[in-house]
Amino acid sequence: MHRINILIALVLVSLSVLNAQRTIDEVQSLSGVDEVSMEVMWGDVEIRKSTDGQLHIEGKVSINRGENNDAFDLNIQKSGSVLSITSNIKDMENLPRYTTIHKNGREYYFRIPPGEDFDWSEIPDSLRNGKQGWTSNGVLTDISLTILVPEGVQLEVESTYGDISLSEVTNDMNIQNTYGHIEATLSRVPDNCTLESVYSFVDVSIPSSARSDLKLQTNYGEIYSNVDFTVDKGASKWAAFENRVVAALNGGGPTLDLTATYNNIYLRYQ
Repeated sequence: MHRINILIALVLVSLSVLNAQRTIDEVQSLSGVDEVSMEVMWGDVEIRKSTDGQLHIEGKVSINRGENNDAFDLNIQKSGSVLSITSNIKDMENLPRYTTIHKNGREYYFRIPPGEDFDWSEIPDSLRNGKQGWTSNGVLTDISLTILVPEGVQLEVESTYGDISLSEVTNDMNIQNTYGHIEATLSRVPDNCTLESVYSFVDVSIPSSARSDLKLQTNYGEIYSNVDFTVDKGASKWAAFENRVVAALNGGGPTLDLTATYNNIYLRYQ
């Protein structure tokens, strides 16, 4: 493709109405449900308390600036007492890709049809020169989901590419994230609470009156806290590639288990 055609394609993408979003609005009864299990491949997830006894899934989806929004797949199934929610992008390897040039505070998008490669030698001189920038390549995704869940059901959440935030949720929970962080503001420590991120941080805020047995572990990060807890020195460990704190907060109570394998843990008072 000649440079003039690349510039025309850039203008057409920039001026088009491709940024349209797909809206998600689902309501599910939790009658007979003891556990909500979620597996989210792409997108950020916010979890909040539902006040009407039902589970709500709200969200906005933009894939390739609106061109491929229909590729987003949200599947909800009930099996026995478990409600399973999975989301993914269908046939992602066959979707168009974009080379995005981040330069001078702006983003420039170059669409690459499926099966074709981008010719880097054809980047316009105006984007080659000037302040240093950086490039990225792949399917453009902008996905955010808000989950409203009532009290009394177990939460099992697994996320791969996205951040997770929890606000005033007191359900028993096991939250696992791979590349995104986990931020949680808890009004109290649930009976069982496990929050783990492999490559990003875990940040938890709790009230000063909270009672908990704490387990905090990172292999390649640090643990930061302004919480006044009593450390079990026999069970705790500070060594290369492993920092582990076992402690009691306000005399102990429900277990709060936080792990950030390659990043930091932050535990703080609200």
